[in-house]
This record gives sequence, C-alpha cells and structure tokens, in this order.
Amino acid sequence: MKILAIMGSPRKGESFKVLQLIEEKLKQKEDLNFESVLLKDYNLGQCKGCHLCIFKEGHHCPLDNDVPKIEEKMMDADAIIMITPLYSQHVTALLKNYIDQLSYLWHRPRYFGKKAMVIATGGAIFKGTLNFMEETTKRWGYHVTNKIGIPHLDSLTDSYKQKIMTKLDQEVEGFYQNVKAGRQPVPSFGDVMWFEMWKGNSIALKDTYPADYEYWNQKGWINESYYYPTNISIWKRLAVKLIGLLGSSYMKKMYKGY
Repeated sequence: MKILAIMGSPRKGESFKVLQLIEEKLKQKEDLNFESVLLKDYNLGQCKGCHLCIFKEGHHCPLDNDVPKIEEKMMDADAIIMITPLYSQHVTALLKNYIDQLSYLWHRPRYFGKKAMVIATGGAIFKGTLNFMEETTKRWGYHVTNKIGIPHLDSLTDSYKQKIMTKLDQEVEGFYQNVKAGRQPVPSFGDVMWFEMWKGNSIALKDTYPADYEYWNQKGWINESYYYPTNISIWKRLAVKLIGLLGSSYMKKMYKGY
C-alpha cells in the first residue's frame, strides 16, 4: 500500500504535526509506503490562467515547474491525504495554486480506483474548506472516503483533545480499510448526471476543446454510462438522459458553438 500526503502549509506547524500522527497510526497497521509532499519545498510557480492545460492534451503548461512530478506521485500512489491549515476560512494560497494548475482534471479526470482523505487544521469552522477539498479531489477521480477538521490541539482542554484524537483514530481507520478494500463506490444520481454533463460537453465542443473529446473517446467513455463498470438502474439512466436533454437545450441558448 502506498499513501501520498500533500500538505499545503508554508511551514511545519500544526498540519505537519497532524500528518506525522497519521503516518504513525497508519504504519502501526502495516509496513506501508508513506510519502509526504510539502508543497512549500517544490517549485510550483504561479498559475497564469492561460487554459493551455485544458485546450491541449498532455502537459502544456508554460511554467517549468514541479507539478508534473507531483502528479506522477499521485498516479503511483494508492491513495492521497490532502491537508491544509485554514487561512481566511479556506485552503492556503499554496494549495489553491497547486489545485488551480490541475484545473484540466475537471475536464479529464484520471484518478479512478484511488482513495482520498481530506483534512483541515486550525480554526473550528471547517465545513466549507473540507467540502471544497472533497469536491475537488472527487472531480479528479478520487473516492473521498474520509474528512476531518482538527482544531488547534494545544489550545484544547484535555477532555476535548481526547475526543478529537478518538475521532482522528476513527477516520484514519476508516481510510485505511477503504484503501485496503479497493472497491469503487456506486455512483449517486448526481455523479451520473455529472458524467453525462461532461460527456455531452466533450462531444458538443469537440472542435473547441479537442483534447477533451480525444481523451473521452480514447477512454471509451463516449459510449458508456459511467467512468467505470458499475450498476446504474434503468430509472436513474432515463432520468439523467431527460435532464441532460433539457440541459443541452439550455446551453445552446446560452453558449456559442453548443
């Protein structure tokens, strides 16, 4: 089992200490391979918003940086742990910049079959940040099995700190068991709707975004009902098709070339 941790903190503070705790807990279960990517130690540059990663297949980013190296590590791992301190009730600029440079993955997801756990540390209002991290990694293809917010540990009472540590143990255990099982989740109605939306988008805009169409066609998704073989009821498929037709009609009124 290989776990890759991606940390968005610009220093080795609370998030780093929590990550060390998680590594220790996981290695107590088995002699797994655990690697940490501290984004502060990598040359990321600053996303320019040029959209070349979306318009062209492969790595066409004008930045000569380390993002492709981290992507390779993500592909090589069975699961990732994404962790960040809260900065202004969001992920750090460091992590957001990395996420921005992977925007093409919303068009061409590639990490199916892999698990993810997302963690935020610091202030106690974690919901928005955790939901953002969960949605992002999910759209990259990951199955997000666990998420948790960890308040400032040094400021907690002994009893509440124990409660948080117990919760962390449960989340780590759940994450470990999900990675070990390796099962793909049954997609929800929203997941299937998302798939159909992007499939329709890749077909309708194949001249505008040729890389998307080429990727979807190469994967065989153009003729499938979902990213991977799974059980989707006939009623769910019919409902998705109907909503898809209505959505396509709306998009034609709104956007050129649709």
